[in-house]
Amino acid sequence: MSGLAPKTDWRALDLLKGNRAVAVACGILAALGAAAFAPFTYDDGYITYRYASNLASGRGFAFNPGEAVLGTTAPVYALTLASLGFLTRVLAFSVAAWGSVLSLLSLAAAVLSLQTIRQEEPSGRRTLEGIFLAVLVFSARWNIEMLGSETVSVLGLLSIAFALAVRRRNEALSGLAAGLAASFRFDAGLAVAALGAALWRDRRAFPWSYCLAGAAPIAASLGWLWVTFGTWLPNTLEGKRSEFALVALGYTRSEYEWFVRSMGSAGALTTFIFALGGIAVVSRVRGRPFIFLVAFGAWLLAHEALYRIANVPFAPWYHLSAFNAILALAVAGVFAFARWITAARGWLREGLRTPVAAVVCGFLLLPVLSPAGSFFRDHFRRPPDPRIRIYRDVALEIASRSDKTGSVAAVEIGTIAYFSDRRVIDLVGLVDPEMLRARREGKVAELVFARRPDFIVDNPGFHDDFLAPLLAGGQLGLAYRELATFRRPEYPHPIRLLGRRDGLDPQPEGVRRR
Repeated sequence: MSGLAPKTDWRALDLLKGNRAVAVACGILAALGAAAFAPFTYDDGYITYRYASNLASGRGFAFNPGEAVLGTTAPVYALTLASLGFLTRVLAFSVAAWGSVLSLLSLAAAVLSLQTIRQEEPSGRRTLEGIFLAVLVFSARWNIEMLGSETVSVLGLLSIAFALAVRRRNEALSGLAAGLAASFRFDAGLAVAALGAALWRDRRAFPWSYCLAGAAPIAASLGWLWVTFGTWLPNTLEGKRSEFALVALGYTRSEYEWFVRSMGSAGALTTFIFALGGIAVVSRVRGRPFIFLVAFGAWLLAHEALYRIANVPFAPWYHLSAFNAILALAVAGVFAFARWITAARGWLREGLRTPVAAVVCGFLLLPVLSPAGSFFRDHFRRPPDPRIRIYRDVALEIASRSDKTGSVAAVEIGTIAYFSDRRVIDLVGLVDPEMLRARREGKVAELVFARRPDFIVDNPGFHDDFLAPLLAGGQLGLAYRELATFRRPEYPHPIRLLGRRDGLDPQPEGVRRR
């Protein structure tokens, strides 16, 4: 039995050993990212923040206090944010700020874990590749817009788990990191299984310590959810499936369009080309590391297949790990190409090849780095998601026009709920099973009218599919009037705030336009 549990090696925790320069680069880039974009996230991310904020303030683990609905796919991540926010509440360090901090630390952990895995590479070459990868990871718009998402923390935890396994360090720590990732988001269980299979294949013995350590946080999270909500599955799954028929583009096309949106057409093409070169580089790896590379690739492929089979619309946070894997492959490919150029015909002395290769790589990656630089310039100190500022404006207006008992009906609910601190009626049904039933039965207008929200948020981007049937005449349409219209240059749609005609309105005769 002694072979079942490898000796504990606490050096496994040292991701900085031999990677000091890369760690410094990650620290500088993380600080720049925090200064530029913290503490904002995307709208669905604010749903998780709302759960965490309510728990931290003593109002229970709920989106709307008093409603026991599991409406987040990241309950344990929300619990983590709530705990951190509670501990730092006297410093006014919010759960949103902690979300950004955890994401930035996780991106650094992902880069440093890859460096730890690649210790066999020459140190100078490995350091330069690590710095280039850090620059791409911390500047990529895809990652920036997902700051605060649980999937960023999942990427960091799984990267640590794979690094520990590949370096033959403590399997229990590897399992604990992987299990915590799966408790943050259950789809990470695919990675947990793939890594466990790789360990079993490598050691030719069942990895008991890995499995037992990994099972502990997963079992604890499942037990907590069952006791709290009576279910393990978030209500958001059915809510997302209900939106699938409204999506015009296919899943793969949507994913590609987001990639191009994040990097530009030239940047996306450059990344894909060099990522193919990176696959060629990886395919030449032999021995133990190859087993874990295959496991990592199998996890990503299974993950991509899962979301296509699940019949949910594409969402960028689902595929953040795959995106960063493509970045890592692209860096490996571009450096291999640069080294081939500098080594050809021996035209450079050995000592000059690495710095010249770095210059060549920088030039080749300009189509990727240029859009990132433009994004930083244009969005510095502004939410990277263009909806957030305008929704925050709406939320603050709602808060100013109502007391704590006020309520608002909306399609996108995260930002509005977080900043207004008012009860939200979710017209999609992500946090409201009753609304999902009403949508299936065509009785949304009746349900909304019965709940009598004080406000309705009308975003033209969702008007035809959700709001037009509610407001086109009838009792509900006649019961509300426009209170204010909100505009921001970064968002294409003016958003209207409607109020109940019999409700409180500090400016009943005027319509404010912003």
